[in-house]
Amino acid sequence: MPHLLFTDHRDGDLDELHLRMEPSASGYPDVAGCAAELADLLAAAPSGPRVLTVGTTVRHTARYREVMDVLVAMRPPVERLYLGDYTYPDKWGEVIPEDLDKDGEGWVTEIEVPDEFWPAMRTLRHLVLHGDRLRLHAIRSPALTRLAIRCDTMSPRCVADLGGAGLPALDALEIWLGNYNYQWSGGIFGSYTGTAADLLPLLAADGYPALRHLRCCADIADELVEALAGSPLLRDLDTLDLSGGGLTDRGARFIAANQLAFSGLRRLDLDGNMIGTTGQRLLANTVEVAHLGTQREEFHSKLVKPQRALLFG
Repeated sequence: MPHLLFTDHRDGDLDELHLRMEPSASGYPDVAGCAAELADLLAAAPSGPRVLTVGTTVRHTARYREVMDVLVAMRPPVERLYLGDYTYPDKWGEVIPEDLDKDGEGWVTEIEVPDEFWPAMRTLRHLVLHGDRLRLHAIRSPALTRLAIRCDTMSPRCVADLGGAGLPALDALEIWLGNYNYQWSGGIFGSYTGTAADLLPLLAADGYPALRHLRCCADIADELVEALAGSPLLRDLDTLDLSGGGLTDRGARFIAANQLAFSGLRRLDLDGNMIGTTGQRLLANTVEVAHLGTQREEFHSKLVKPQRALLFG
């Protein structure tokens, strides 16, 4: 089975299954072959797996629709599902994968989650989707507790999908907006630049009553904290993680001036942003829960290393 990377059994049952889309003769990922292999493996192990990963090491388009079709049709009892890219090659000069033999990065990774996915995956508790082109549609899952949506440049449509989600048990949400201040064109948006205003439906959503931990990596971090300050979502959070984003002294001044809005947090993680010396000193003296870590000079979504352990350790 050319796409099978490894399996792990527990008490004789398949516990973990990891496939990656190897290239076909054309050099593109063999999506159909990988999906067919996944179907065969699931058919041979109806009681598992508990953990399923499907990734790619091919630097060309990888589409996951056929993998999604297999999951919807076969309804495996998966509790933790990881689809897409998990480690970056070092072409950007900043990120070194921990294990090149396990995952890689596709050039364009398209993952569309059909409405039929959610009722088919009733046992799902943790979900990671990582790609360049994501579409979530109507997100409805009464059991999902942790969700990570990771994009280098998230589309406003994907943000809108998150704003309309119904996830009553979700405890932790991770969103990579990446280079969100991007000139989108075509489709229903016409010519459009993503802004923090797109996040308002998410920040005001009532579909996340159990959410206590929010991580958001974005270039528009200054605008994001301004939007968060008036959000009902913020009042219930224990942890707000804005690490690896584009927060500057402007955002630092806003947080310090509106520290009451952030006073319910147990931790505010601002590591890896672009806050200057003045802003760092201001936050250190006024916001006790702020963790500043190490700041940097330039934002790039590739600088943040995607680790499954961030949410799922």
